[in-house]
Amino acid sequence: MKSYLLIIGTLIVVISALITLNVFFQQSLQMEMAEQFNKQQLLLSGSIAESIKSHIYFLKKNVLHFAGLLSKAELENRSDFNWMLRDAKISQEAVATTLGILDPRGGVIFYKGDKEQIRAAASEIVSLAKKTAPGSIGTLETKNTVYVLAPVYYQNALRGVIFESMRINDIADYFVSRIKLGARGYAWMMNKNGTLIYHPTQPEMVGGNVYKASPECFKCHISFDLEKKIIEGKASVYGRHIAATGEDKILAFSSVDIGNISWIIAISSPYSEVTQATRQSMKLYSYLIISIFITTSIVSALLIVFNKKRIKAEEVSKRKEELERYAAELEERVTERTAELASEKEKIAHSEKLASIGRLAAGIAHEIGNPLTSIFSFIQILREMEDDKFKKESLDTIYFHINRISEILKQLSGFSRMPAGEASECRINDIIETSLNLIQYDKKAKNVAIVKELSPSLPAVVCGGNQLSQVFVNLILNAIDAMPDGGALTIKSMTKGSDIVIRFEDTGVGIPKEDLTKIFDPFYTTKEKGTGLGLAVSYDIIKKMNGALSIESELGKGSVFTITMPYK
Repeated sequence: MKSYLLIIGTLIVVISALITLNVFFQQSLQMEMAEQFNKQQLLLSGSIAESIKSHIYFLKKNVLHFAGLLSKAELENRSDFNWMLRDAKISQEAVATTLGILDPRGGVIFYKGDKEQIRAAASEIVSLAKKTAPGSIGTLETKNTVYVLAPVYYQNALRGVIFESMRINDIADYFVSRIKLGARGYAWMMNKNGTLIYHPTQPEMVGGNVYKASPECFKCHISFDLEKKIIEGKASVYGRHIAATGEDKILAFSSVDIGNISWIIAISSPYSEVTQATRQSMKLYSYLIISIFITTSIVSALLIVFNKKRIKAEEVSKRKEELERYAAELEERVTERTAELASEKEKIAHSEKLASIGRLAAGIAHEIGNPLTSIFSFIQILREMEDDKFKKESLDTIYFHINRISEILKQLSGFSRMPAGEASECRINDIIETSLNLIQYDKKAKNVAIVKELSPSLPAVVCGGNQLSQVFVNLILNAIDAMPDGGALTIKSMTKGSDIVIRFEDTGVGIPKEDLTKIFDPFYTTKEKGTGLGLAVSYDIIKKMNGALSIESELGKGSVFTITMPYK
């Protein structure tokens, strides 16, 4: 849980840092954009100023041209002026212009345009013309009109004055009013005296002066310090100022200086409007970052939940696998234990069967032995007394079979009362050699190759050596009997853990699988003349030595008898 809280806290810190950096960079970008935008405003105001200058410059040239013509020609009436000025190009398309000619007393000799503009300033025009040198241009600015004039001299006497005039409002309408920057950006004009001569949104304020500002002026302005600095030449060509509404504005201006005319063309725009796109972008990025943070948080929470479920499912699966493994191991142990119990049960049953057979054999031997002894004694007496050859041969035959019966009874008696034998320390390999020596002269052993693979490091074992030799002889003779046409008998001795293992491997005919379970039973034999007691006696001897005797066999391939005896 602590690790999850640490991850979430780290994410919050990272996202907060990103938002802070985004705000910082966005504000820097807004300031940079405002400055660049203001430079564009400066270029625009400069372009307007140059256009106005060019237009007035054209008027000057035009007026000088007509002044030169008038100073050379004798003109008597208006028709003469019309003839001379027929080609006068007075721009009516750009800015409405009035052309007029006055005599030295201010009387109107000729005009073309607005006569009121002539009458309103006739005396001032004549007065300025008298002060203007021949071939020069004078400029006059009244409240609403700008005049460009030139004196006309004929034969060194002032003959009159020619001028062209334009309303300031017409100049502003043509050159300034078209400037629209965004929703609230515009251009306005002010003269060098601080008088507002054009304002697109506050036309009623035209004529007001920043040095004599009325209370109504301060509805839109906190002060006119910036305007005064511009007039006095103390301000930079562009900058920022705070309006009365508290709105931050950027402003750039250029000057139009022509003779006595000095105007300031200013362009201003709200700072918030200029940086609106950036602020929208900042909001978009902020929303995007917040969305990413929320999405990341949700995804992280889902991953945590899914991861917990996955870990829980893996733990359940792991425990289930462990339980299944434990169950399989337990079942395997139960199966092994059941097999061991079955084997022990089989051994107990076999032992009980052997014991029962032993008691039965002892009883039979006892009951048959006594009368058989009497018969055997009388047969011997009769053989000694009889001279007839046939009878004597018959008695010999009876004696042979009775002797055989006696031997069988001895074996039965020995099986039932087999002594434990005197135990002593013995060498297994020596007992094997002794047992082989006993059967070396057996005729049936001539065609059998004896192979010995005896371990020289076998430890000594405490057992009945004679009884163990009897077992070895029984197994060797059985192997020889299983190879009537010859073969090989391999005898091996070795240690395995705490046991000594002796193996007798023959290449004989083998034993059917169904007979393997009965091979150690008393009286079970596959030989025509066998008693079926040899393997039973051997099995019993090895068992009494705390050992085990087992058999593996396959028809046509031979049999393997294995004796296992503990030596510790």
